[in-house]
Amino acid sequence: MNLFGRIKNELNRNTILRSLRFRLGVIIMLVGLLCCLVMRFGIMESYFSRAVEVRTSDVQNQIKILADHLITYNYLQDQSSDVVNAELNMLSNLYDGRVLIINNSFKVIKDTYNVSQGKTIISEEVIRCFKGESVSNYDDNNNYIEITVPITMTIDGETEVVGVILTSVSSDSIVTNQE
Repeated sequence: MNLFGRIKNELNRNTILRSLRFRLGVIIMLVGLLCCLVMRFGIMESYFSRAVEVRTSDVQNQIKILADHLITYNYLQDQSSDVVNAELNMLSNLYDGRVLIINNSFKVIKDTYNVSQGKTIISEEVIRCFKGESVSNYDDNNNYIEITVPITMTIDGETEVVGVILTSVSSDSIVTNQE
């Protein structure tokens, strides 16, 4: 008799593998394992989306405070304020990101990476922000959150958008925590 024939004979003689109790036990274990896997991935996805929402909210609050300081220190006309420049660098370092200040001519007047200063930036998010709408997007391919917040000023009782803060912050720490 060959090896496969011997194994088949042993399995036929072994009554434990043929019993209903054993088969039900295996089925219950497989169903339990399947439920655990579904719950794990569902919980992780829920955690990740909630973590991105919290990070976005935190950054938006910081940017709104910064926008008020830009108006207070007249930063859109004179970028020499050490207080505002320190806040911009702190925000950029704190969230491992980049901050762009854009005036109403779509010119970048401050870039914390010093790459795009003086350049014109026109994007859908910036245009929507000049219409008064804050926009946030999450790019899961590159693991960053992009947020635009309008810089508003009240002139003669009317609120006018005089600039935009465009911020890109890393979500690598969220991805690392998820793993």
